[in-house]
Amino acid sequence: MASTTDAVVEASVKALEFREAAWKAAMRGRRCPDVTGLSDPALLSILHYGESDLPPAASEAAQAEARHRGLLASVVDRWMPWAVMGGLVGSGLAIAVELLVG
Repeated sequence: MASTTDAVVEASVKALEFREAAWKAAMRGRRCPDVTGLSDPALLSILHYGESDLPPAASEAAQAEARHRGLLASVVDRWMPWAVMGGLVGSGLAIAVELLVG
């Protein structure tokens, strides 16, 4: 039975192997390695690399695969909590004004 630490280490190792293979492919003018075989934790590790730490083609491929798997939050997912909070604050202010004035 593998522990969570083992899984994190394995994901980090797979991400580093992908990074090295991506740079080798970029230097030789070849396509970037396939990201579909990576686990979700490894793919997320790759996405946490800086923009300059991966060739552009590999970074785009990793982001596309993460979107395909649903690992990246969409704009709606990011802003919906703020919209709900804004609506609640607005409603609270409207009720407070009505109680104070009325």
